[in-house]
Amino acid sequence: MLFYLQIICNFRIILWMVTISINNVYCQINGLADIKVIDRLDHKLSYYVSGYNFTLAYKQRRWDGRKHLLSNQLKFQAGLLPIVEDILQQESVSYQVEDQRQPIVLGKPIPLLDTYYNLRDYQLEAVERAKQYKHGLLKIATGGGKSAIIAKIIGDLNVKAVVYVISLDLLYQMKQNVEEALGIECGIVGDGNCTIKKISIATPWTVANAYDKEYNPFDDEEHKAKETLDQLSKIKIQKMVENAQMFIVDECQFMAAESIQLITKSSKNARYKLGFSGTPWRDDGADLALTASTGPQLIDINATTLIGRGVLVPPKIFFFEVPELKGFERHERHPYPKVYDNYIVENLVRNEMIIESASKLHAKGRKTLILVKRKKHGLKLLEIMPKNIKTYYLNGDAPTSERQAVKDLFNMNGLDVIIASSIFDQGIDLPRLDALILAGSGKSSTRSLQRIGRVIRGADGKSDAIVVDFVDSASYLYEHSRKRWTIYKSEPAFQIKLPEHIEW
Repeated sequence: MLFYLQIICNFRIILWMVTISINNVYCQINGLADIKVIDRLDHKLSYYVSGYNFTLAYKQRRWDGRKHLLSNQLKFQAGLLPIVEDILQQESVSYQVEDQRQPIVLGKPIPLLDTYYNLRDYQLEAVERAKQYKHGLLKIATGGGKSAIIAKIIGDLNVKAVVYVISLDLLYQMKQNVEEALGIECGIVGDGNCTIKKISIATPWTVANAYDKEYNPFDDEEHKAKETLDQLSKIKIQKMVENAQMFIVDECQFMAAESIQLITKSSKNARYKLGFSGTPWRDDGADLALTASTGPQLIDINATTLIGRGVLVPPKIFFFEVPELKGFERHERHPYPKVYDNYIVENLVRNEMIIESASKLHAKGRKTLILVKRKKHGLKLLEIMPKNIKTYYLNGDAPTSERQAVKDLFNMNGLDVIIASSIFDQGIDLPRLDALILAGSGKSSTRSLQRIGRVIRGADGKSDAIVVDFVDSASYLYEHSRKRWTIYKSEPAFQIKLPEHIEW
């Protein structure tokens, strides 16, 4: 009798065992009935949405202000599985993982060409981590050779792959880098192109268009006018996404955007899911969305590490204080766009400080990039720039051919200064740059480090880089300056000079 009771008890334990089924996109929890554990999972798999406290739904208590990544049916994206397992273990919940993912057959490895450079030890480590874990985030500081790592992973695995990039410059740059590394021809989807191959490079807004979805840009990243795709191209692009056995997102801090979430959730055959960035986090708290799409961080190679290895050069960051502007003093509260327009764009004193800095850097033989946020601001600076300084202004409306021509001219010493909008914030490889003027202000920590990354890339004869930033004495902007200083301080190799009376 006891024998049969034991069999029944064991059967009930098996019957009530919590299971987690996993495929390439989602996980499903079955058999979990403990409300306390479910509530804890729900809280851990959610985050406050930026600006939630200003919404009517939150004020009327119809919404808790959080983005919930665990559904009512206990379904969640596969990248969050380690978090779920950790909580279940803490709560002493027995569970089994039922892996429904099908193994994929790797192709014959494509070696890097002999003409390509030998990867450094940290790059090879990143490759091995990616191949071992198959999914996750890889933090490689700007200038650390992400494109080479991506090319090596693609070559070693040789499976159907799509690399997603968030600017037109990166679209062509990544295609060229992978082709030069492996000696293959890559497909290209974006900027009017729709050529799909085993390895393709694509822009997310073109792919979103193929699914008839509007692309909502994050953090002012470049957003070209909506492309017109015929029905055949839409079908081809959808098949590219859904048949890919690996997707890689460059500058993966943008993966929280709904349009890129659409792409990652549609990649139902992707066994390998990787995100690359020097700044794989979000200031708005949406970091969890990055992890959900790929998985946890696999490696951390920051700028200070690469400066110590001689891969990057150390920056010297000088903050100059801009005086208060009458009517827009720090204690005066106006709508942010009005403050920005008057204190940043139209402020003659501040603009003259920018031009004076550019002139001094030019006199020292520095090759300078001036970054702005608004076209109007860039045009104003161009107008008052001394005529003896060869200067060119670029914004997001410039065609790809013009952008490339400007970069080529700059690399051949045909230009001294480039004034550019956010199109040059990330991913642009101009090793000759050794000076940067941050004319546009801003509070984003990811943007701040990406911008510094523009000028600290190593190059022959380059020993350091100069960065000019500003302490802006206006509401909102003063705190933004302080936030930039804080993120610079996170890199010990960055040398920072503040005005003597400012003690942050």
